[in-house]
Amino acid sequence: MKTQTSFIDLTERPPRGFRVRLGNYVILARMLDKGRATLARKNGEYNYNSGTDQHLVRFLGFDPEALLKELAAGKGDGEILEWVQSHSKTPRAPWEIEAGPRSWKSMDRTATPKRSSFLPDTSGNSARPARTSKPGLKPLNLMTMSVLEEKRNSHIHKNNEEQKDRKTKRTKHMRAMRAEQFNGYNELKLVDLPKPAVTDGKVLVRITAAGVTPLDHTILSGNFHGSKAPLVLGNEGAGVVEEGGGTDFPAGSRVMFFGAYGAFENGTYCEWIAVRKKDLCLIPDGVDEVSAAGIPVAYLTAQVGLTRAGFRAGKTVFAPAIGGSIGNAVTQLARALGATHAMSSTTNHAKAEQAKALGFNEVIDTSLEKLADGVRRITGGYGADIVIDGIGGEVLSEALGALALEGSLTTLGYSASRKTTIDVTNLIVPQASIRSLNMFVQPPAAISDAWNVIVSLLKSGAIKPIVAKTFPLAEAADALRYLIDGRPFGRVILKI
Repeated sequence: MKTQTSFIDLTERPPRGFRVRLGNYVILARMLDKGRATLARKNGEYNYNSGTDQHLVRFLGFDPEALLKELAAGKGDGEILEWVQSHSKTPRAPWEIEAGPRSWKSMDRTATPKRSSFLPDTSGNSARPARTSKPGLKPLNLMTMSVLEEKRNSHIHKNNEEQKDRKTKRTKHMRAMRAEQFNGYNELKLVDLPKPAVTDGKVLVRITAAGVTPLDHTILSGNFHGSKAPLVLGNEGAGVVEEGGGTDFPAGSRVMFFGAYGAFENGTYCEWIAVRKKDLCLIPDGVDEVSAAGIPVAYLTAQVGLTRAGFRAGKTVFAPAIGGSIGNAVTQLARALGATHAMSSTTNHAKAEQAKALGFNEVIDTSLEKLADGVRRITGGYGADIVIDGIGGEVLSEALGALALEGSLTTLGYSASRKTTIDVTNLIVPQASIRSLNMFVQPPAAISDAWNVIVSLLKSGAIKPIVAKTFPLAEAADALRYLIDGRPFGRVILKI
């Protein structure tokens, strides 16, 4: 099979899907106007693969490696075009592409190339005039070429200016999912906001993942005190430090954090955020950023709750909702820290089986037995020294009946309901107590101590966050709906 030769003038718009590949190794990506290209070498030659055709590419008049360096230097498309023109010995046709068969070995390299329709004949040996793209038009000559060059230079200048404008806007603005009002999922909108500035005591973090929590839904539904719309949701996240971290958190450090973000100030459903340095924690090696984004709220709350309740090795602990963030975190931490029993529950039989498959062997299936009966069964009639409840409603009432002598119940959430009815004898007879936990008012020392415990256990592998599903930033409303209505086993995370 003979090859056909055609010319592509890369000062014009490149073919759609233009690519040059080195086998499976792509060594460069980015080129030209609004198109994309990759350059790669195979056995000293350059391969163009459109997906349906395979071609051989020859550079005319300059070293392609030099072009790669120009591209790697981050120059704009206009600058690259000017460089190609000034270094090519063949004006306006810096690339020659021989279209041929898909096999490299069978390609015929002896075919006589056809002259480019873009080039005037200056040799005096042409047997015919240069071709034109439309019938009835005169062939290009040196005079018309100068006019085209002027138009092209104008286009290049305009293109460079547009690129600079886009780059300036991109570096000064960011995408965010903001609640315009607190009236349900439809109020979450993708907006463009100014990129936050670094101020004293704050660190600029590029968000890579954000945790989705029941609190976000509570705020979006208008059921949380103190939050004001419009508000970017999300009070936990993970990302990379860009500026302002000092020696403790140098640029490039991977961090995770929790705070008043997404409740009393803009939160983590965005691309950048200015975080108070005291809220940051370095992500341990071996923990990916998606998993890390689901650690702060659940594990800090669980550890602070256990500490305030007087936990120590040998205690019995119960936290309802094994598939939820708090229930799972309390169970993992209590087990890792030496609890005699680290118990949880679920109303779903399939979820109970899933928990057992993941190694949670003290999960009460409340579709088969009452919560208090399950706790007594597991503990041999003793009960729970510590209950950490993030559910509220009837679950809280039932959990009180599972308390051991002088046991305590800590209430810290109300995803089921804010209201419940209790049997006071469940407190009087065992001399038990109820206490509460508000993470927004904890002293920095309590948070720091909790992080120390959590990071140590993460490094040892004694605890491991569970991620159920991830969503892109623009689908934050769907992520929240999945968390609340789907009730997954594990965390829901936005990847940004």
